[in-house]
Amino acid sequence: MAIISPNLLSVTTGPTAMWYLTRGSGIVALVLLTGTVLLGIVGTMRFSSPKWPRFLQQGLHRNLSLLCVAIIPIHVIASVADGFVPISIVDAVIPFHSKYRPVWVGLGAVSLDLMLAIIATSLLRHKIGYSSWKWIHYLAYLSWPIAVLHGLGTGSDVKIPAFLVINVLAVASVLIALGWKLYVVFPASVSSKTLVTLAGLIFVFGLVIFTIFGPLAPNWAKRSGSVINAQVATNSSKSTSTTTPPANKVPTLPFTSNFSGTISQSSSQYSSNVTISIVGKVSIGGGITLRVSISGVAAEGGVSMETSTVSFGSATGSISNLSGTDLVASMKSPTGTSFILSAAFNLSQSSTSVTGTVSGKA
Repeated sequence: MAIISPNLLSVTTGPTAMWYLTRGSGIVALVLLTGTVLLGIVGTMRFSSPKWPRFLQQGLHRNLSLLCVAIIPIHVIASVADGFVPISIVDAVIPFHSKYRPVWVGLGAVSLDLMLAIIATSLLRHKIGYSSWKWIHYLAYLSWPIAVLHGLGTGSDVKIPAFLVINVLAVASVLIALGWKLYVVFPASVSSKTLVTLAGLIFVFGLVIFTIFGPLAPNWAKRSGSVINAQVATNSSKSTSTTTPPANKVPTLPFTSNFSGTISQSSSQYSSNVTISIVGKVSIGGGITLRVSISGVAAEGGVSMETSTVSFGSATGSISNLSGTDLVASMKSPTGTSFILSAAFNLSQSSTSVTGTVSGKA
């Protein structure tokens, strides 16, 4: 499916490299954080065997923690460098400061801040004492569920089965490890077991309900507070609302003519939907107006086309094929004549001007 990238004023065929790096590093960070939490739980049990000595568990726990700390900056930098949505380094550190999905990006900032606190206190462990360090270190357990919610609420690939499987396995493995610790290794009182079990069930039930009626439901991008970073300024003097109405005629078929016009982008502060508009005139027939409107859901790296409208003189239609900066539209005039309209656009990287050629055939 073709994607129009408003950042580049061009048409691309898929997400950018930064998009893949952002999503991939986020998933890897979640897996590493889950492994760190699991090894931390095993460490508190003081479990060991000839095949699993404690020094092995401690070494893996430490190395996974360091690797996770190394991956998270990559995730943050890639998110900022992608540039399609307005996320800054400040938004990654200060919770709920972002204008783009503020709650869910904010949870990512909270998780990051908790991990930074763990790192800082680990470096100062000899000064703050073991007891203080241990209690602060427990924040790792809190950063994990927050990171899970951040990924579900912010990620654009929640509906991908593999992503959901990774989250299910992460949540299930941590809950199983906690249950093993509670019921087998360190048997607690009946009241403690009941309270922890109830809390776990509430967490799982709430997470399932949130995922089904949140990220997996329609219009989640709008409800989560997406704001599109429009790189193309709308030129009000040349917008569709002020352009001369199309001439009430269609040239004799077949024809080929030069085109000159402008491109603009419009987006809502509370929706991820973006509309790209190209408006201009062909040189044939005394200057017939051509309007092209492409609408879709904003995604990292561009806008995925969902609907389109095309008007040429008195004829109307929609895009049937979009490839690169070329499009083909199926048109019909008021008299019922059907024809194919083809356009090859040349988009400027430094301005909103558009040139090209337009042709029509029966």
